[in-house]
Formats: sequence, structure tokens, C-alpha cells
Amino acid sequence: MRLMLMLAGVAVLGACAGKKPAAAVTAVRVGERSESGVVLLVDVLARNPNDRQVPLRITECAVSVAGSEGNADRFAECFVPAYGSHVFTIPVAVTNPTPGRADVWVRGKVEYVGPTAIAQTLYNNRLRRTSAAFEGEFEADIP
Repeated sequence: MRLMLMLAGVAVLGACAGKKPAAAVTAVRVGERSESGVVLLVDVLARNPNDRQVPLRITECAVSVAGSEGNADRFAECFVPAYGSHVFTIPVAVTNPTPGRADVWVRGKVEYVGPTAIAQTLYNNRLRRTSAAFEGEFEADIP
């Protein structure tokens, strides 16, 4: 009986298998500016090493710039093609950063649904959430 359970567990883990997608920040651009702050546009490159497309779901992103911080939680609403890559943009509002040239620190993660049917079922039933982390440091001219 134990052997049967172990084999079933190995089969389920094997069905969940797939290589983990990777994510990296490629750029930070200044978007809109208002009296109360600025919107920074964070470009994230997602890479998929699997033979099936991978849907990206929720992104969390934190930005620190010129003495101010901002956070954003968004739906990525895109797919990364099989053996391919995709760039998506996360807008992050930052309240009253000091104008001028500044270092920008970015940290976050993007949840994705694994490339197998069992991984999709586990994700949809909130039993397993998988994510790829990203971070980077950039310079930006804050208006």
C-alpha cells in the first residue's frame, strides 16, 4: 500500500514537472507625472524554457526611488510562448520622488501556471501557486 502511494505521489510530481520560467527587469521608464507623483513603467522580460505556452497571472512589484516607494499588484494577462519570451509592463505609482537623476530599485514576482494539466488544476484550485522573482537597479531622470 505504501509503495502504491509513493508511486502515485511520484506520478503527480512528475506531472507537475516542467522547467521554471524566469523573469528579469529590462528597463524602467518614466511615464506620467502629476503634482502628487510619477508613474514608473517597469518592463519585465519573461522567458519560457518549456514546450508549451505558460500563462502569466498576478504580478507584485515594489519600486524605491529618490526617497519614495511605490507598490503595484496587477494581472499580467499574457502568455509566454513555448521556448520563447515576452515583455510586459507594470505601471507603478510613486508619490513625490525628488526630481533629478536617481537610482531606481525594483523587486517583485510574477505568478504563472505551469505547463502541465495537473499544474493548471492545482493552480486553479489554489493548491499550488508558482512564481518567478525579478529585481534590478536602474537610473532614471525623474521630472
